[in-house]
Amino acid sequence: MINQVAMTSDVTHRLSGTMMESILLYYMPRKQSISYQSMTQPMFLYIPFQAPHTPLSAPSNYTDPYTSTINDNDRLAYAGMVTCMDEAVGNIIEALKSNSDMYDNTVIIFSSDNGGDTGAGGYNWPLRGEKGSYFEGGIRAIGFVHSPLLDDDIKGTVNNELIHVSDWFPTIIEGIAGWNTNGTKTLDGVNQWNTIKSGSASGRTEILYNIDPMAVLSKGGKKWNGQSFDVKISAAIRSGDMKLITGDKGTDGWIAPPDASLTSVSGPAYSGQVAWLYNITADPTEENDLAETEIDTVIALLDRLAVYEADAVAVNYPASESGANPNTNGNGGVWGPWA
Repeated sequence: MINQVAMTSDVTHRLSGTMMESILLYYMPRKQSISYQSMTQPMFLYIPFQAPHTPLSAPSNYTDPYTSTINDNDRLAYAGMVTCMDEAVGNIIEALKSNSDMYDNTVIIFSSDNGGDTGAGGYNWPLRGEKGSYFEGGIRAIGFVHSPLLDDDIKGTVNNELIHVSDWFPTIIEGIAGWNTNGTKTLDGVNQWNTIKSGSASGRTEILYNIDPMAVLSKGGKKWNGQSFDVKISAAIRSGDMKLITGDKGTDGWIAPPDASLTSVSGPAYSGQVAWLYNITADPTEENDLAETEIDTVIALLDRLAVYEADAVAVNYPASESGANPNTNGNGGVWGPWA
């Protein structure tokens, strides 16, 4: 199906660039599968759009509406890619609405995976940092849930409860589908359907963002009352309102998008400090470090990081496999088996 779509002249005429082509390749077969879907069988449809993402490329019919307002070439291409993706999502919605009462019994989840890459057209202003950072600009992803099944007083509102990407699995299986996760290994995620559907309190109070033992600063930091967790290790955790970041020099700034009449603000100079504490609810832009005044909170969160670290699976980071390179293994530049 995908190969047939890729070979049509309409596709090659309308879209240029692998990212743009991927949008059409992903959504067209899914749109057709909706048309053929039996109303007596449930359907789970996952569409991982690759765009917007580098390489930045978009045909003029998607960028022309923005040429008078966006002067930055990267932002212009980015806007075109988002517009193309938006068109694909709209076509999927129309397919749902045209197939009997399918739309009325569907939950649509739209989610990004990380903050914007400021070197490739993405921006997170006024949040601090960017993709790859543990500041909010790197980890607070845009998303929404749309469905006629949501309570009326919830539709159109903003949910500020604590929800993590790992929650989607139990939320979809247990909450939306009404099934169970019996037989699975212990899950990190929790069922958040009532939180999303009705606005009840989140089923979680804590999020471990990451512990990366492969990213350790060579110096800096201090011992926090004999705390066993090494603050030079790159890690981040949030409990309630408070978020702790370790192994970070804290020099990330607030990067303004071009053409917005805004001025970027540099982060502080490195002082040797590598542990940072913020009240994300009161200070979502992470301007006020509380590590030196909320010492008990720092220690409590370091204790939690130590618990997670002790239970973590050892990192397996194998050496690069040169034979996998599709440009040199005889696959003609196409990813595939090589062994």
